[in-house]
Amino acid sequence: MQRGSAGQYRRMSQRIRRAGRLSHGNSYRQLHADLQWPLRQAGADHHLCRQFHGKDPLTVRRLLRNRRGSAAIEFALIAPLVFLLIIGILQMGNYFYVRSAVNHAVDEAARLASVYPVPSDADLTTRFQQQDFGAVADGVPTLTITRGQVNANIDWTQITATTSISINLGFVNLGALPISASKRVYTASS
Repeated sequence: MQRGSAGQYRRMSQRIRRAGRLSHGNSYRQLHADLQWPLRQAGADHHLCRQFHGKDPLTVRRLLRNRRGSAAIEFALIAPLVFLLIIGILQMGNYFYVRSAVNHAVDEAARLASVYPVPSDADLTTRFQQQDFGAVADGVPTLTITRGQVNANIDWTQITATTSISINLGFVNLGALPISASKRVYTASS
């Protein structure tokens, strides 16, 4: 293996000193020389700096490899979707809670309608309205009571409650979802 002459080494070190500064790399065994543009070969990295007109491609390449701040950018991209998902889960939980409360209120009114003697519509409405409906956004449910007769000995009473709840995800309003519950009970004719 042939070593270069002392003159070649001196000329190269002077050239590097004039061109740029020496710095330590990531490891203790690495030594980097940041060379100015004329000493670098133009070529493969040139396309990286087209948008930076006149900037050194090595600087652009280093900036593209830089990972600092990537977590903040990823959080900024993902956070709105996560918050939208959480708000959607809360809104749908509220919807299912109200639907369950309306079903329970209809069941309570139907239970009262199944006793003998048959209570009046006002009694059924009072029992229905005594129930807790939770956070109903669009008002108290409307109650419809329908009575009929199967034959001479059997009557039926159908209790239907309808309402709707608005689903609002902050800046996106998805409209109102309808909630309906119905129950039919049979009683002996009076």
